[in-house]
Amino acid sequence: MNIPHFKQYANDLQVIEKAFGHLPDFDVNAVFATWEAGNLFLPEWKNSKLFGWWMNVAAHMSVAAVLGYKLSLFMKDSLAKEGFTPKDIIEALLVHDWAKRLESDVLADGAEMVMRESEMHHKTLLQWFPEKVTELTAATGDNGVQITDTRQFTSGEKIIFYSDYCTSSCRIVPFVKRLEELLPHFARGGRYEKADAYYKKHYRMSHNEKITQLLAPIEAEFIALTGGAKKNFPACLIPDEFCENTYE
Repeated sequence: MNIPHFKQYANDLQVIEKAFGHLPDFDVNAVFATWEAGNLFLPEWKNSKLFGWWMNVAAHMSVAAVLGYKLSLFMKDSLAKEGFTPKDIIEALLVHDWAKRLESDVLADGAEMVMRESEMHHKTLLQWFPEKVTELTAATGDNGVQITDTRQFTSGEKIIFYSDYCTSSCRIVPFVKRLEELLPHFARGGRYEKADAYYKKHYRMSHNEKITQLLAPIEAEFIALTGGAKKNFPACLIPDEFCENTYE
């Protein structure tokens, strides 16, 4: 019997298991409780039929955590000065998109989008994680960009922001490749067209240009710290099973 989407669900579980195998101890119960709160374990139904699953989001977060952990090992001293540990980085990345499905449901209902730093989401994370981990989860996507409107990223936030943008689905890619993948969504008629218009109005540049402006110096700093090769960074830091086969 062919069950739609089930093969992908099984593949996502394998990715998560492999990623966890490359991470040191963390609060797995807290992570799973957060995923459960975000309904990531449950199938999605439309018109009484199975539409899909959301474990791909958990797989994405798990692979991002592998990259973030590797980077954190090279930045232990600077992280310690900020009060962070590699474990904090791991846990923040493992739950940074925990509310992805909830946000999607809100949009589907035609209501305003619930941002990750909202009071409700913040309180949910605080049930299982300390404040410092919860705050780190805000350093992704548009929320991360907004942080830099008023101050520079901390070392911990740099790792979170960079790791997320280098994770395409459940594969590590150069951030420039990830941004290229997103371009059609920010073009005219794309689902993020309005977001790109906001960037052009607020920052006088496109979304792609603004994110590149932030990520390029972060990557240069990480390459210098790790001694990595620019050509295949950050793939050189992590196991091949989480990387794309080729880099241009």
